[in-house]
Amino acid sequence: MIRWLCLPVVILVLQLQVSATWASPLFQNLESAQSETIEDHQVTGKWLIVMLWASDCVACNKEASEYVDFHLRHREHDAIMLGISLDGQARINEAKDFVRRHEVVFSNLLAEWDSLADYYEQLTQTPWIGTPSFLVFGPDGNLEAKQTGAVPVDIIEMFLDQYGS
Repeated sequence: MIRWLCLPVVILVLQLQVSATWASPLFQNLESAQSETIEDHQVTGKWLIVMLWASDCVACNKEASEYVDFHLRHREHDAIMLGISLDGQARINEAKDFVRRHEVVFSNLLAEWDSLADYYEQLTQTPWIGTPSFLVFGPDGNLEAKQTGAVPVDIIEMFLDQYGS
């Protein structure tokens, strides 16, 4: 089922998945260097919004503070953010600098571009295009929506209001 959300200038498509769950590969926690999966960050009863970003992505840099604010507003009651940097080991310092520069307070993982692209394509059954991209997991851990390109926070909030439990 495809859901269309329209704004005067932006048309956004969020495709709902039917029980799409795939174990994510291991990623490196940007701060602790521990191996973690997306599932390690899922909290029962809360939405998980996964932002796939890169330190040199113009839109990612422009909108990072909006996602930090979203996380701070929602983390206590209905949703949390998780970032996954596609900078890989070769650009780990740039990824850490992005987190510091934008004062990102939610967890961030580090992935290699190709392994994340494979995971994304398996999970969503759509081609990987690039950053930013978003995965929205419902409170039950199932993938509920995906979007390539920047997504205004108010669209995410409208989606949560409409499909939240």
